[in-house]
Amino acid sequence: MSRGELITIPRRRAKQILVIGALWLASLLALVGWWTSVVVSQSERIVELEIASGVPRAVAEAAGERTRRMLSAPWGILRKVENLARPRSLAPRLGSSYGADSRVFP
Repeated sequence: MSRGELITIPRRRAKQILVIGALWLASLLALVGWWTSVVVSQSERIVELEIASGVPRAVAEAAGERTRRMLSAPWGILRKVENLARPRSLAPRLGSSYGADSRVFP
């Protein structure tokens, strides 16, 4: 074994560990973003169903707002994920509950 091999092998392994760590972190962030979009869309659907079943609009929207606040508290990324995940036709269908009300989404 030559003298240079003793240094080259640990460097190569360190690079492999860094690449694997970066891939793991990227996949973790992608999963967090995906899961946030799933929870947001389900929350919106639940609000729609509650309103359709006769629950007062203010009560249903308050529950939806709590869910959005819970998701946005840790990183503040909810608005970005919501904008990517929300179908464009959803806001007109929901009326003033999402998108049209400036108090909910300024």
